[in-house]
Amino acid sequence: NSNIELKLSEKQPTIQKNGFEIYKIDGRYVVEGDYFVNFELQIKSLVNIFWGEIDHSVLYKNFSYMVTEDFIRSIMFSIKANLTMIDNQLQSVYNHLKNVENKSNYDSSKIHLKTIVSKMVHDLYSVKIKETTGFVVDFKDCANIIVDYIFSKNKFQNSMRYEDYFVRFLNRLSSANSRTIVIGETFEFSDKIEFKNDLCKKFGTGLLELVNKDFKWNLIFSVIQDIDEDDFCEEFISFSEFIVFAVVKRVRRAVDDLNISSEDKSKLKWDIAYIVMEFICNSYSPSLITFKSMKEVENKIRNFLKNVEQPEELFSLNYEELYNSLESNFVNKEMDEFE
Repeated sequence: NSNIELKLSEKQPTIQKNGFEIYKIDGRYVVEGDYFVNFELQIKSLVNIFWGEIDHSVLYKNFSYMVTEDFIRSIMFSIKANLTMIDNQLQSVYNHLKNVENKSNYDSSKIHLKTIVSKMVHDLYSVKIKETTGFVVDFKDCANIIVDYIFSKNKFQNSMRYEDYFVRFLNRLSSANSRTIVIGETFEFSDKIEFKNDLCKKFGTGLLELVNKDFKWNLIFSVIQDIDEDDFCEEFISFSEFIVFAVVKRVRRAVDDLNISSEDKSKLKWDIAYIVMEFICNSYSPSLITFKSMKEVENKIRNFLKNVEQPEELFSLNYEELYNSLESNFVNKEMDEFE
């Protein structure tokens, strides 16, 4: 704007009478010829504005200020120090969230976003569960599974941009308070549910028996239905495929590092996947299928295969050792958490 003139020669920030820094620039708005209006441009954060209000109230409106000048000045400096600390913390939060825009940190940002959404799902539905049942439920693992599943489902079925689906998901959550979620609802499903493969059938058949009996699994599907509102049978099949895909993905990542043929890798992948699925289906504990647990499963498989350097060594693998390793790791951990 050619009518606005700023005096940019002064060093910034300048020091105020109270000893604190401020960014302020003298300027004028030229109306016509020699006629202009002077103004001062101050650049402040919200914390600066808040501090200024406190400073103004004490300095100009408190007539007893001079009597207790040292005490009040000490308090003022303390307030300013705390506000500066808050400002720095907010800057850290801003810098962290700004990484979402950086494509090189896209995967990391997705994990952070899903963590935020999981916390929102946990807090929102924990309140609704308590209102309905009268008691508090440890809903953390369930919330993580729900969010992982719903976002994965969008990726493979709807192909909506991650950012767009994230906004849609938040909108759905924001309206959850106006909806009534029924805890303990009996889900109805057709007698013949067709699963994609044997692993899906193995996991899904056992889970069908738990959906209307096990509180946490019933709760997981109640929340999924409340968020997505899809047909239950289709949702159930999709969920079973999601779990199997998560298991096979982790197994494949561990197997692909081996120096063996593609045929041997394929057979080994499915053999180990069946072992892992057998372990999961023995308890159907939601804590076993969280993102964190799946990473631990992958590490256990890598450790199990660490001595396989030649194709011949595949014949000496004892899958019972892998099963016992998984059982020892997760069962002991659950016992420690219980204690």
